[in-house]
Amino acid sequence: MGARDHGKNFFEAHWDWAVALGGLLVAAASYGLNYLVSDDQAAAAPLGAGICEDVAEVDLSADAKALTAFGEPSALAGIGTNGCFLISHARTLCRPADGSKGCGRALPLGVETCACGAAQNAERQKVVIDKDEDGLTDEYELANGLDPNKDDADEDLDGDGFTNFEEFEAKTKPNDALSHPDYFETECVTVSEECKPTTISLSFAKCGYKVGNKGNKFEFKDPKYAREMCHGQLYAFIGEEIRNDIADPKKKVMTGYVLESYEEKFVERKLAGGMKSKDDVSEVTVKRVSDGKKIKLRLGQKETVTDISATVSLVRGATLNKSFTKAKGEKISVPELGVSWVVENIEQKVEKGKKQVVVRIKDEATGKSTSVFSATK
Repeated sequence: MGARDHGKNFFEAHWDWAVALGGLLVAAASYGLNYLVSDDQAAAAPLGAGICEDVAEVDLSADAKALTAFGEPSALAGIGTNGCFLISHARTLCRPADGSKGCGRALPLGVETCACGAAQNAERQKVVIDKDEDGLTDEYELANGLDPNKDDADEDLDGDGFTNFEEFEAKTKPNDALSHPDYFETECVTVSEECKPTTISLSFAKCGYKVGNKGNKFEFKDPKYAREMCHGQLYAFIGEEIRNDIADPKKKVMTGYVLESYEEKFVERKLAGGMKSKDDVSEVTVKRVSDGKKIKLRLGQKETVTDISATVSLVRGATLNKSFTKAKGEKISVPELGVSWVVENIEQKVEKGKKQVVVRIKDEATGKSTSVFSATK
């Protein structure tokens, strides 16, 4: 015991001894009072009654509520105005050792097993602070541009279609539209119930005259290039890309189709009076440069079906609603959301009289292919 101030009186200098002595006297008095009560008096007293008739029974309802609350604690620990816990023990969320999400209960730090039965991983446990009680930890909100004093869990800060809470659960960034949960895994991508034919306006006009050793110069037409040339006339020798003959680079047209072969065909047609006529139905085979697909063009046919297309929709919440009608080999691109997909295949299945469109899409960033199914019709 250290040196004391001799200027104080005895009680001031030895106040701690006085408190201890008083406690001993109270304990002794309590023991003596209990001793004065006889065994007969104790037996005669009704259960729950005190020694004196005017003493009320103890109300245990508060204790019962406390026990119930302990059995179902809130998801996050209570926080005071100064950021301190209002309970004596630090709390953490249920974080199972197997890596699953857990039940979300708040547990005292260091508990080995949650009430849900999940064994806890001490290394994964972390004290959680959520001042605005919106389900987003203050640490997460401050790190991602959110307000820890405002309930903003249901808002979509970056407009990518996912709420701030959904991004919190997926461990993505709510302030970065390029960081979001997988659109396929969250069933945001849908496909139309009907396919549409995709056509090209390029048509085979005639097998032209021979030009030296190059062979025949074939003529084609495409009305979409009418502004660049007279009547949209195009030309090609076998093995060349179909184009116009204009040297001016500003008006030069390359169609993206290579002439591969020519097949001469005639169909006999009956005329009045028993006469017959032969119709020229010759065909050329052209190859699409973009994907190597081969297409047959019949002489004089204005439009040719090349593919079937389907409408792929990207819908999520109130902030994301985009649709794209694409054929096989075409891209679906939304740069602001980091979306860059290629349509690998479109198929329309018919089973037991019901139709269903299946579109296989490849994510260019990950190389992962996913099939999306329409509703049956």
